[in-house]
Amino acid sequence: MPTKNLAPVVCFLDESATDANDSDLAVMGGFVINRRDIPEFEAGWKRMLKKHRLAALHMVELGTSGPYPHLVGDACKAMLTDAVKAANLCRIFSLGATWNNRSHEELFSAYLRGKHLSVYGLIFLMVVEINRASAAKQNYKHKIDYVLDDGNRFKKHVNQYKSAIKGAATLAANLVGEVDFKTDSSVLGLQAADLISWATRRKYSGKGLNGVHEPLEGLFDQFYVHSPAPPKLIKLMSKRFEVAECNIDPDRWIGRLLVRRWEIYWTGIPFGLTLVTVSLLGILDLWRLGVGMAGTTFALHAAGVWWMKRSFRKQFTGRERKAHAKTP
Repeated sequence: MPTKNLAPVVCFLDESATDANDSDLAVMGGFVINRRDIPEFEAGWKRMLKKHRLAALHMVELGTSGPYPHLVGDACKAMLTDAVKAANLCRIFSLGATWNNRSHEELFSAYLRGKHLSVYGLIFLMVVEINRASAAKQNYKHKIDYVLDDGNRFKKHVNQYKSAIKGAATLAANLVGEVDFKTDSSVLGLQAADLISWATRRKYSGKGLNGVHEPLEGLFDQFYVHSPAPPKLIKLMSKRFEVAECNIDPDRWIGRLLVRRWEIYWTGIPFGLTLVTVSLLGILDLWRLGVGMAGTTFALHAAGVWWMKRSFRKQFTGRERKAHAKTP
């Protein structure tokens, strides 16, 4: 990537439990830093890793059963103290955006969650808004680049949003620059983002930061921003999405079903059999019977397609009426 295209400010982000069945609270956390300060941050982080004999810091790997069994008790506490200092050293500010996995499942259909609006994607939009508001307050008018951990299966949603935001002049105020997905083994900023997102989920899920995790409280100072999702706004958004989902042209959906399924059963097989049968009857000089069979097949096909369209439209308009009735 040419240097001239790089934004002067970078936001490093990692997620915690955005696709989890065993955790209600989903988090995207990280920090914003001036690009010119990244080398200083990385130098401090490397010193922390070397001091505590770490190849890389991943919070889920800590404990006696992980790759660093020497980091338990006071040793773990000392390491987390140094990690917090390294994470806070050069940042402009750090942040944590949170939303509830179960609430998201209730408000958005499985189709929308899978195709367009995962928890991961929604929380990324919240982070973009945090940065937009902060930039406006500081009168910052340049782009902000984003670096996210490569491990989430819904990263395609973030790419969709990036294209939409950058392609619309009305959304230029969001200042979204480049959006890259990297591994935390190659980008040290993502290890610090992992620390922040893990600590945010632990703190705001009610588990607390006690014992060896007590030093993590140092992340939540005056330069940390916590932004829980606004439930009323997201509920309103879900109603709009439900109406939009139901207003999709039924004929387009019926066309998909015809191509994928009904053309095989109602068209391909009967017409193929009819062609063979009519040919045989022609050889036997029984053309009148063959034409009658072909007409019957066409009639059955037309009746089947009509019945399918009628039942599908009836079901679809029922969903649409229900969605409109719920919309504020």
